[in-house]
Amino acid sequence: MDSSTLESPFCIAPEDLQSLQRSESFQILRKHLALNASKSFCSEHAACSSQAQSTWTLHRDFLHALVYPVVQLFHRASTLAEAALCSSKPEDLEMAYTGDARSGFLWLQCFIADEEAWCHSIGCPACVVTTSLSTEPHLRMIFTALNLAATKPSPCMPSFSFFASVLRTALETDPFWAPYYGTTSSIEASAEKLTSHIHALVSQCAEIEALVTDYRDSVEAASTSSSTTSSVQSSRPSFKTARTAPASPLIQCPGAPNCGKLPAVKPSRLARRQQRMRVEEQVLLQKLVLQCWGKAALTGAIPGGRDRAYVRAAAQQQATENARGSAQSPDGLEKRRRSLTCPN
Repeated sequence: MDSSTLESPFCIAPEDLQSLQRSESFQILRKHLALNASKSFCSEHAACSSQAQSTWTLHRDFLHALVYPVVQLFHRASTLAEAALCSSKPEDLEMAYTGDARSGFLWLQCFIADEEAWCHSIGCPACVVTTSLSTEPHLRMIFTALNLAATKPSPCMPSFSFFASVLRTALETDPFWAPYYGTTSSIEASAEKLTSHIHALVSQCAEIEALVTDYRDSVEAASTSSSTTSSVQSSRPSFKTARTAPASPLIQCPGAPNCGKLPAVKPSRLARRQQRMRVEEQVLLQKLVLQCWGKAALTGAIPGGRDRAYVRAAAQQQATENARGSAQSPDGLEKRRRSLTCPN
């Protein structure tokens, strides 16, 4: 077994290691990874010394702290795209962005889908570190993460600027990349382009988030106002309910102190007009029914003055009874019956 495979390709200066050790947030991240990430080494790296394994683990934690914020940024962009497009299909999410932002989103989508285990630091810590130098997309991702961290440094994490020179040295001494002259500059140029695309993606994410938030606020405000209006309307008693509601228990009890003290309900002018129109409508309908009934009776009866007089008298008697019944109805209101042509 080659001894180079048992050592980390990254050589971090002691002063930079001390800076990492003094960072409280980085130590919290390391404790989180110690509890949740894999601590077992593969069969190839299990023969490493305990010192080498601790170095592998430290470098794995550093790469995770550097790359994972970019992964979180992509997940946030995907969530906003789903909310804007109302679709969870991966092939549809790119439609939420345009121009350079779409290019950056597509690159991150393809890379994270293919290298999900590496992006989440799953597996052997030594294999995670060595994979970072395996392909050009991995190196572009790391250089892009360094550019983003330098553009907007996190107040919680320590500075990652020293790792750029460490990564260049690792590429120059790597057995695979060393023969290819200009590899580092070419990868860094690609990373610069991807960085600008991600900046455009962040800007469009802010715009989409504002639109989605405004839409949700308007929907919630509309639902709240409609529910409030319905509750207020349901709490208002109608005129008919107020007039025909049963008496209060205070009025039924003679010994109650507030007996007979409830105010009388006075109908409004519009309510009185509607009541008068209902009475007129009822009278017209009664006349129409009587005319139809009389016509049918006269048609089927034997012609003669006695029959005609009998029908006329019966019609007058029916009209008199209807008028008397409406006059004797309680509260002075007519009794409307349910019918197919005149519903309540």
